[in-house]
Amino acid sequence: MGVFADASVVTEASRPSFFEFVTQARLTTKKDAVVEWTNVHGYELTSEAAGCRITYTFRIVRISALPGLLGIFRIPGLRALGLKISASYVRLGLRNLAAMAESATNV
Repeated sequence: MGVFADASVVTEASRPSFFEFVTQARLTTKKDAVVEWTNVHGYELTSEAAGCRITYTFRIVRISALPGLLGIFRIPGLRALGLKISASYVRLGLRNLAAMAESATNV
């Protein structure tokens, strides 16, 4: 879609149960449209008998525009589909992150 850049800052780290960071992102599309947004990511770890549960929260706090394909989020039915697809990628990423953490503790 264009050139993407982001930077993140940890805003809270309460060991061992909570970690949060804020990402400032910028996309310059191939047509020179600029989109800027702010996302807040949170990870909460809760002890369970077999290990722990990771709860991930994600909030888009600010977005300046929805150009190109991002425009589907303006259409209710397509927005629901886009969010469902996005959630599946987030779950996969979280599972991969947990697997990496588990393998690192067993070394």
